Amino acid sequence: MKVGIDLGSRAVKIAIKNKDQFITHIFDTVTFYRNLSNNRIDFLKRIGLDKKHFITSTGYGRYQMPFKDTRVISEIIAHVKGAVYQTGLKNFVLLDIGGQDTKTVLVENSRPLDFKTNDKCAASTGRFIENMSQVLEMTPQEVGLFYKNPVPISSTCAIFAESEIVGLISEGVKLSNIAAGINYSIFNRIKPLLNAFNPKTVVFAGGVAGFPALSKIIEKEMKVKIVIPEFYQLNAAIGCAVHE
Repeated sequence: MKVGIDLGSRAVKIAIKNKDQFITHIFDTVTFYRNLSNNRIDFLKRIGLDKKHFITSTGYGRYQMPFKDTRVISEIIAHVKGAVYQTGLKNFVLLDIGGQDTKTVLVENSRPLDFKTNDKCAASTGRFIENMSQVLEMTPQEVGLFYKNPVPISSTCAIFAESEIVGLISEGVKLSNIAAGINYSIFNRIKPLLNAFNPKTVVFAGGVAGFPALSKIIEKEMKVKIVIPEFYQLNAAIGCAVHE
């Protein structure tokens, strides 16, 4: 069996391919390494890696894999392979919003032609939603529901945005409107990355793809078709598992 592992900054995603089916696992990154350190053999058996497998890894920690003979591929290749396999599409723009960066990839004939990334600022990442949800005393999933009647979030820095949101709360602005503003703030930061490729179809992967607000905003503002793979958070891990 083939195994794909995406070692991200916030989560480790594992996809074990058995014929046309996948056994999947998602772990907090710290928890994953702690389990490996405390009881490696039992942990690997528990997640189905007790036999010799062909393992391919990607992500921030792809070179720190504790498995012998692990093949390493780039995140761009992994995500494109996963998106093509899951959607059956050959021409699209891939959007991946990860824990600490955002990527767009131009895909033609199932191959990546060009990509753009923002890894310098947290204000367009999943970490930004996590931090802002704590300020609102909401879950990230709750924040990810709102897109109507957004209040503008003008700060371009994640740290300053937090102070701005506290000020809006003190003024009595509805939390749903602030949450919508947070989602529009993220959209405004990823829009240039998408516009670089003038997309008609966007395959949206990564954990943030599970929050419906951003998809609705992109569809509304850019007039594009959004396709979300079934295993959107595991997309890169699946790409590793199916990579030849």
